Amino acid sequence: MIKIIVGGICALSLTMGISRFAYTPLLPIMQEQTSLGVASGGWLATIHYFGYFLGVLAALKTESLRSREIFYFTGLLLSVVSTFMMTIDESFLLWSLARFIAGFSGAAGIIIGAGLIMQWIMKNTNEKPQMGKFFAGAGVGIVISALGSILFNSLKFNWEEQWLAYGVIAVFLFFPAWFLRPTLIVDNYNTDRDFTNNQSTNKQTSTVPKGLYELLAMYFFAGFAFVISATFTVAIVKLNPQNEYLGNFVWLLVGLASIPSAVIWDWVESKFGMLKALCFAISFHAVALILNAFSNNLIILFLAAFLFGISNLGVISLTMTLAGRKSPNNPGKEMARLTIAFAIALVVGPSVASSLAELQGSYFISLLLSSCMLILGIFLLLLRKRDLG
Repeated sequence: MIKIIVGGICALSLTMGISRFAYTPLLPIMQEQTSLGVASGGWLATIHYFGYFLGVLAALKTESLRSREIFYFTGLLLSVVSTFMMTIDESFLLWSLARFIAGFSGAAGIIIGAGLIMQWIMKNTNEKPQMGKFFAGAGVGIVISALGSILFNSLKFNWEEQWLAYGVIAVFLFFPAWFLRPTLIVDNYNTDRDFTNNQSTNKQTSTVPKGLYELLAMYFFAGFAFVISATFTVAIVKLNPQNEYLGNFVWLLVGLASIPSAVIWDWVESKFGMLKALCFAISFHAVALILNAFSNNLIILFLAAFLFGISNLGVISLTMTLAGRKSPNNPGKEMARLTIAFAIALVVGPSVASSLAELQGSYFISLLLSSCMLILGIFLLLLRKRDLG
């Protein structure tokens, strides 16, 4: 069990941590040292999430265990490759390609990895299927990206050297992520055909689950708010010249708060039920966004970072757990279906926020809009409370 969790943490640290979150502390540096502007920086994030969106759609097509493992390996490998691609040249086209590949690969770690681990837990243990320990890997990835940025800045690395260093870290994460993966041998894959046939039969008789659209809308709102905080946290801190040097430390706090948070939310869900756990996690993130919108006081910024850290992975982990429990034979597929709404928000959010910020000189409207969307998401959850428990 420990080996599986360690492998999963490394996989998520690679595909969601380094491959995605290293861009957050590097965004201001690239804007200072290259021709990358505020709006174009947001568009790179949008391109990354468009790749993620297509990766989620691809994950929906991975029916057999063999295809899921191939997708998983390819995603891990391309996460390493895309990180090194960022160092090749100062080219928006090349960066766009690298961010797209990184986004597509992220679906392998988040969707396929989570699905494989949940399926392994349900087949090999008597534990309640929860994904908090796995999603702690995203917090570990944030910490790695923050500590790396602090170290690399102290060593006076430029943007290219920092991406190269993150690439080296990605290589070291790749090997335990792959070799410690959950091995699900189902009669040497001979039953994959039966599984696919069962899926086809289920499609003919399935109906839209009650409350699905409310859950999809909630997860879209959560995705929009998540990407605003995840992409622009460091940039928001650095808008105040007095706090400029603290941007990476604020990002470090987000990661440190994230690591135990997913496991804590698992406990909250076990104690109080899925509905209350999700509502509380969403509420904390909404408060974080409101604090960022109305104050640039250093203490408030740290408080907002802490609230974002303890809430963001909780919302993702709980929602993925809810989806995975509905499809024990292929949890990743149900996770992917639900994640489509989240991924669409990830595509839309950065370009909208960065364009507004470039026009107005602040992220106020984007932050306020995101918090309102989260509050609406809570009301949508309350509409389907009987289905969540």
